[in-house]
Amino acid sequence: MLNYCQDRADEFSREIGSDRACLSPQEQVLAVERVFQSLANTADGVCAVDLNQRVVLWNEPAERLLDFAAEEVLGKHCYGVIGGTNEQGCTLCRKQCAVMQLAAEGVPSATQDVYARTKSGDRKWVNVTTILVSSGLKELAVVVHLLRDATKRIDLEREHSQLLARLADWTESPSVRDSSSQPSPALLERLTERERQVLHLVARGTDTDSIAGELFISSATVRNHVHNILQKLGVRNRLEALALVVNGISH
Repeated sequence: MLNYCQDRADEFSREIGSDRACLSPQEQVLAVERVFQSLANTADGVCAVDLNQRVVLWNEPAERLLDFAAEEVLGKHCYGVIGGTNEQGCTLCRKQCAVMQLAAEGVPSATQDVYARTKSGDRKWVNVTTILVSSGLKELAVVVHLLRDATKRIDLEREHSQLLARLADWTESPSVRDSSSQPSPALLERLTERERQVLHLVARGTDTDSIAGELFISSATVRNHVHNILQKLGVRNRLEALALVVNGISH
């Protein structure tokens, strides 16, 4: 989905850039205004900045996402508003950031997750796709950031990673694990030996086709085993199955 968003952003940028190449200055101004009107009505948050990194458009979804009203951010430097960092706390949003340096060369940035600041000072994970709106008039060129709330997805990914980490000793070194670290026997007794093998591989993050190759069975058979595992454990998906096993290890 993220790749699709980036592809559409690149295509949109090329289209509006080429269309304005032969327009008069007044026509270019009108074209930019039409682009802004379209962006203002998108379901994604929009933060558009000029080449000096001052915010020139901040739509209602952006207001709801980060709690800043448009009048609080328009004309201000985007990096002073969003203050985005990565997971390690390194600053991403700054004067002449990587996105703006690439934009100056006419190159769009890849979609990325940014830990953005909200009005309250709290932080929220935001997925950002960049669109370059070029113009023959430098003062009309803008860099558009499409903003989407990524908090739930990233929290789920972290939870999954934590579950995999807690299961690592169990799946990688079964011969040396202490009995106190094993899942409840009653839990695993619900499963056949083959289903336990599949569950071990799922816990290692192995995908369906790779599980099939390792166990010398078809992918359809793997899916059947996973379906049976979920039913026997009374859970809805693989993540819940792993969580149940982790609880068995912990108690």
